[in-house]
Amino acid sequence: MGLIDPWGVLDLNDAADRALAIETLDGTSADLRSEVKGGGPILRFQNESYMGGGPGCVNTLWLGLCRLRLAATATETSERRTQRKLGMDELAIAIANANPTGQLPELIPKQWFAYWAAPHAWASSLLIEAVMVLRALEPANAKPVHAET
Repeated sequence: MGLIDPWGVLDLNDAADRALAIETLDGTSADLRSEVKGGGPILRFQNESYMGGGPGCVNTLWLGLCRLRLAATATETSERRTQRKLGMDELAIAIANANPTGQLPELIPKQWFAYWAAPHAWASSLLIEAVMVLRALEPANAKPVHAET
């Protein structure tokens, strides 16, 4: 995902790079999904065992941000909507796993704790960055596109 954001090595306007980005995100989503409350956040890597094998809020937000980057560079409306929805789904999963005061954690352990290391600055900054990309997708005077569309 780092090749998409933050380093921008993959040119999302180039068909081959874009296809590689989509394939990578689809694979990450399929292979590293771990069911916890609010959906399936993303593990850091396969067979994760730290803190009982819990997924990362950071990873989930990062995946969402990358999906929103794809939405922002999509030339077709249907792909833009699809990538936006996939990105919003990831943000919703991460937010569903915030602590009781709404702070985002580093990890979402499957045992012992409901969350780990909250507030987590990296997770918080990824959410802010994702919201900034989302706001650029939907100018202030435009009618918002809801996740269901």
